Amino acid sequence: MTRLVLISLFLVSSCIGEPQKIQDTVGAVRRFEPLVVTVEDSERIEAVCRALSSKEDLLSVLVSTGTEYKFSYSQKNCSDRQSSIPKDVVTTIHKTDLGYVFKPTNGEAFGFSDVETVSKGVMSQICQNLGNLMSPMQISRTGAVWFTSFTSSEHCQSDDKGICIHLQRGTVLDDINYEIHTNEWIKFKIANDRRGFFVERKLISSGDCSQGTIEKRAVLR
Repeated sequence: MTRLVLISLFLVSSCIGEPQKIQDTVGAVRRFEPLVVTVEDSERIEAVCRALSSKEDLLSVLVSTGTEYKFSYSQKNCSDRQSSIPKDVVTTIHKTDLGYVFKPTNGEAFGFSDVETVSKGVMSQICQNLGNLMSPMQISRTGAVWFTSFTSSEHCQSDDKGICIHLQRGTVLDDINYEIHTNEWIKFKIANDRRGFFVERKLISSGDCSQGTIEKRAVLR
């Protein structure tokens, strides 16, 4: 009897204590089965949201000072075989009717123009539900997002100054199944200068491609 109890406890603790990395295949079909986010995952996500909130308080100042942010940026379109050679994109932050954006000053294209905050961007709905974090999360009538801070080092590596978040978005197929169209990995700075800004970002999406995928990568210099 004691042995059976111990085995049961081990199985339960394994299910709770061993968070699974999200599979990163675009086009995969996933069931919408929300699970409570683990304590460790929740703490990391909360640290990111605190950093985003801290940055949001400073954005109006950063607009007025014209602070520059230089990114190394590359992109692959649907029909391209590989990404373009990374180019330096120098940006400043501007305020628009829809929020804050990175605006290139040197005429280069930049695919991550939105300045992430707790009220706008890919983390906004997650940060607004910290008291009851469950993944996946319904983000629209037909869309859902899976998220975790447990990322593969192949895509993003967290450290003491930055936390990686893997976001996976899908569109509903039927009552419970979603087709994944986008994977995104973002490393947010949580300490020292540029706190709350992303320092690495990678997106892979089927978008509106009939074949192939769109890929975007950026590194803050």
